[in-house]
Amino acid sequence: MPHQFFFLASLAWNFGLGMTWLAVPLYAHAEGLSNAQIGALFAAPVLAQVPLNLAGGAYTDRIGGRRIMLGSCWASVVAGVWLMFAHGFWMLILGQLALVLSRAAFWPATWALASELPGERGIQLGRLNAATNIGQIAGTALCGFLLAAVGFQPTFLALAGTGLMAFLAGLGTKLAARRAAVGHNLLVGYWRLLHQRIIQYSMLCAYLSALPFSLS
Repeated sequence: MPHQFFFLASLAWNFGLGMTWLAVPLYAHAEGLSNAQIGALFAAPVLAQVPLNLAGGAYTDRIGGRRIMLGSCWASVVAGVWLMFAHGFWMLILGQLALVLSRAAFWPATWALASELPGERGIQLGRLNAATNIGQIAGTALCGFLLAAVGFQPTFLALAGTGLMAFLAGLGTKLAARRAAVGHNLLVGYWRLLHQRIIQYSMLCAYLSALPFSLS
């Protein structure tokens, strides 16, 4: 498959993300955090992800999707190493914030890169979506076996390793032709989009589709 390094980077990074869905809450419970603290551990950083996602999408055209993708891989490495030594609520919050920064940067960057790949755009985006889902499902499933076999610290080390693997694969991703940077404010386009009914409808559908996952 062409552009295999790009899709391998997405697979590896999302594998690490899938690991966090299981490892982080179980580690927080083992650290003695209450249910309310565990809920806040996931809710508070996600609130910061909304503006970061918007900014990440806007800055992709300015900085370049490949650079942002590589930087987000290192954020995953840092988060994995930090969680190895994290104890208590606030240290775990900082680890979660690093993961949120990585998420907010990686997804807009990879979708932008996939849309610029040669070939049918729908097929390339479908391949990226498949790599994303396979990585997250496999990461969550295999994380349980890893936790049972070796415990939390080696599991978080493996999480850092997936970020490093994604970075190395990302180095092999070829740059697409750079588009000319716009001269106006980076976020002004979002205000125009929000006035379009189809965008409002899409946002509502996205919110409703995410509710079951968030509540579960």
